[in-house]
Amino acid sequence: MKFDALMLIPDDDQWQLLALRHDSVADQVTSSWPKTREKSRSQEIQNLQTTLENWGYDRQPTVIALPDHWCLANTLQGNRLKLSRQNILYAFEANWPLALEEIVTDYLPSKDATLGICAPLVKLKPVMQAIDSLSLNLQAICPKALLAMQQQMSQNSPPHSNQTIWANGKAYHWFATTERKPTQWQWLPADGHALVLKAQTQYLWGKQDQHLQLLDLPESDAFKLKALPEIQQTHVEHVQLTQQAYVGAHRIATRKITPWFNFLQPPLINTTQERSLQKALSFLLVGIMILGLTLTGLFYWRASDYQQIAQSNTQAQKQIFREVFPDSRMPQINIASRMESELRNILNHAGALPSISEVSDETSALTLLHAVLVSLPNNHSLNIQEIRLENNRIVLRGQAKQHADVQTIANALGTHINLVVDTPQMTQTNDGIIRYTVTVNWQPEDSQRGQP
Repeated sequence: MKFDALMLIPDDDQWQLLALRHDSVADQVTSSWPKTREKSRSQEIQNLQTTLENWGYDRQPTVIALPDHWCLANTLQGNRLKLSRQNILYAFEANWPLALEEIVTDYLPSKDATLGICAPLVKLKPVMQAIDSLSLNLQAICPKALLAMQQQMSQNSPPHSNQTIWANGKAYHWFATTERKPTQWQWLPADGHALVLKAQTQYLWGKQDQHLQLLDLPESDAFKLKALPEIQQTHVEHVQLTQQAYVGAHRIATRKITPWFNFLQPPLINTTQERSLQKALSFLLVGIMILGLTLTGLFYWRASDYQQIAQSNTQAQKQIFREVFPDSRMPQINIASRMESELRNILNHAGALPSISEVSDETSALTLLHAVLVSLPNNHSLNIQEIRLENNRIVLRGQAKQHADVQTIANALGTHINLVVDTPQMTQTNDGIIRYTVTVNWQPEDSQRGQP
């Protein structure tokens, strides 16, 4: 089944879940969630999930349409367009029987008045828990009557100041609109006397130019209003509020219009985000625990593997030691060191190891340094900034005033019988200073005898 959006209509007795397609209901299901006990709600969630799977649910947007008796409305007179949200909420709190911490509120400001609507959190929290359990893509939470009114006003062009009475089952909704925005909302019992009293009260308040739009009103009640002298004009239409609410919810879900009132905001949205964050953190902690257990098992397995390799190597060393030294006592630890020691003793007795003099063919660094220092010219001021020893050679770096001074140093070092001086490397800076590098190599006397 193809559908564009979901609409959830909760109530105290049962919930309705509807699949919307092109402004009409493609399918619907009724849930007894409010009457279901806590232990049985998981089964109810599974039933709804099965229904969504059969519908082909694929994260289509969802709109919640709240029933009228879950909402409280109040109007603040005056222009409050420039006031902050918190200040406006404090002004509404004075007119409502619940504290701001117990409700979720939204308002619609206009030039002359601001309409505010609230719903208690105790009613909405079970709905949000079900939404989370079903993993629905929630877009908006709106009063059902305001969904229908917004859709109705988007299709019609009412007078500048208008009163709309809309019948819906056991209630009549009385809307006051100014500049295509609702400024008052009151729902009355489905009784013609209540409508007459409301119209007469409006007249006493100074609204003497009442233009009434009567939507889906019974003819008897419509006739009573038309007969009132306080009413200047009436316009009757047969438009169902529920059907218009479906259309409005579909347009909001598909983001064709922005809802007048949307309760998907603090403090309700904070609670939802906290639950989502807690769920994500729970998954993260479980993942960390699984990773920790996996790493622990991996490290234990590797340690066991290495221990087996070490034991195998130890057994191999013992076997080799027994074969090579059958008459010797087996050492308890460090068999390899014992075998190396025995091998060295054997080679020493056989005269196979070279002597220290034969191994060491490098000249002492002090000998090389002494030869260089005594060979430097002593009748010149020298600026040697670095002396670096590298095996059998010394590298001198410094500064001089003339190229001839550097050559004098090189010639003086070359007079030593064991020193061989490479051609000096010189560079001249912009200031005329000569930077030089002189490399001196040590040449033993033995190698000199072999030279022609």
